Amino acid sequence: MVDEKKYSRAHAFGPAYYIISIGVLVALAWDFRHIAMASIMIMAWGDGGAATFAPLLRRRHRYPNSDKTVEGSIIMFILSYLGALLAYTVSIRSGILSIDMSTVALTCLIGALVGAIVEAVTVGPIKHFDNFTVPFSSAIAMYAFSLLH
Repeated sequence: MVDEKKYSRAHAFGPAYYIISIGVLVALAWDFRHIAMASIMIMAWGDGGAATFAPLLRRRHRYPNSDKTVEGSIIMFILSYLGALLAYTVSIRSGILSIDMSTVALTCLIGALVGAIVEAVTVGPIKHFDNFTVPFSSAIAMYAFSLLH
């Protein structure tokens, strides 16, 4: 199922790690469902979108010692931001959250930026664990920011 010339066997467990991270986020952040939802969308839309769209680009600029690209990070950031905005919008519309849109926009910006940076630096032996590092780090960043407001 996994092309071992291109990926290691650990790559095959990515979907399992993603499911586990969703379960952990929901369990730990139930009182902050909007943050859990947004961080899940950052992983789903951002990482999934980068993996889908970045290879379609003709010119890509790879990071040193990595197969990840600057263009992939930019795509991830944009789609992560949109996914987080959608999650916050659903939270506001469903009554889970009452917050002004400028705070929502900034919170989603921070979550998407942290998610894209963490995705870019999750390399080497921890590369296959980005389905943990990205949603958890973005959730922590958005939660920390929410404590300031």
